[in-house]
Amino acid sequence: MEHLPDTLESLFDAERRRDWKRLRMLLHPDVIWTVIDREESRVVGAQAYIDRLMAAYRDGGASDFVVSHVRRGSEGLVATELIDEEGRISVDVFKIDESGVLVQEWEHLLGRASG
Repeated sequence: MEHLPDTLESLFDAERRRDWKRLRMLLHPDVIWTVIDREESRVVGAQAYIDRLMAAYRDGGASDFVVSHVRRGSEGLVATELIDEEGRISVDVFKIDESGVLVQEWEHLLGRASG
């Protein structure tokens, strides 16, 4: 497995610690986060991104996750597979700009691992 880029390492660490101020510094002001589950939803802007994360944890979202796969693509794209402590899997693609901030995320929620 490849290592995560510094931006994602820092972003995930800030999320795990609920350090919203630090996390905001890693987001482009106009970051776009698209979540694809049964339907597609989108948030735009750093504060909307953080508000959505805060709501997920407040509403009983899993409190930790592991990154099981990482694949770097071109143009600042990084694909990851995340598995939370309840066995739910998501595939996330992150676009990081040349200054090292997150500009876009596509999150595909896949459900629980079978087995």
